[in-house]
Amino acid sequence: MKIENKIIVRRLVAGILLMLLAVVIYSETNEISRISALSSSNEFNAVVGAGYILAIFAAIIGVFFSVTCKTRPKKWIEYSLSAFAIILMLLISLTDNLYLFKDLGLFRWGFIILVALGLPSKNGFKNMPFVSKKEAVTIDQPINNNDEIKSAPVKDTSSELRELKKLFEDDVITQEEFDAKKKQILKL
Repeated sequence: MKIENKIIVRRLVAGILLMLLAVVIYSETNEISRISALSSSNEFNAVVGAGYILAIFAAIIGVFFSVTCKTRPKKWIEYSLSAFAIILMLLISLTDNLYLFKDLGLFRWGFIILVALGLPSKNGFKNMPFVSKKEAVTIDQPINNNDEIKSAPVKDTSSELRELKKLFEDDVITQEEFDAKKKQILKL
């Protein structure tokens, strides 16, 4: 049974919003960076670094969600992405100097919510379940085997026609018999 690839709207929306969030985080981090240039505080540098890291990974995950919004999810990729987002949030929370960059906390929560929105549930998306292990091997090939079934009779038909032609050329059958049998083989 072939499952058609349909657009996963919530994944596409999450991807676009993550890319927009990345732009906002980047511009806000640039502002903080300008302020921190006046001060050589390590706290400012840590917060600016966390802002840039969050912006970069929001953009990467946003692009990934947008590109994969029409493909069936693979469990290992989705679980790895979830683990990565959690680890990233834990690392960024270590630079929790929110009094220096108040929007960083808001951006972190926005990132978490949008990543959660773009990730599939336990069994995948509603109309796009996870790719099974069997399908993972032949993901680029069609799932239904109708093509193979249709191609087998064509080979038999062509070999029958060759044999019939050989019989005609060897004068075993007449032109009328050849034409009648040819129509029968081709189902005309």
